[in-house]
Amino acid sequence: MPRKRIKRFIQVMETVDVSAHCDVCKTQIINGTEYYRVTRGHRDYGNDSIDAIEYKDICSDVCLHEEILAYGNEVSNTKFINIEKDTLELHQYIELKPNNSEV
Repeated sequence: MPRKRIKRFIQVMETVDVSAHCDVCKTQIINGTEYYRVTRGHRDYGNDSIDAIEYKDICSDVCLHEEILAYGNEVSNTKFINIEKDTLELHQYIELKPNNSEV
């Protein structure tokens, strides 16, 4: 006997990036340009160190250098940093406004 199938409508909500700014110099990172994704933290507190993990967007080599120097001055025996170069891909969105014509 074949399986019984139905069609159903599924609505999905997802979080997407619509803008990005450098966490060092605060300038806007333009869609389609290369940037650095930096993950940094430490493991000083075992499993509780998850709260110490930070994610940063860095726009240029100059800002990346500043970030690395600042992080190098922090005191921790178990610190780590991960740097990835990527191309920024932002999503466009349209802000929906309520229809005020119906009263």
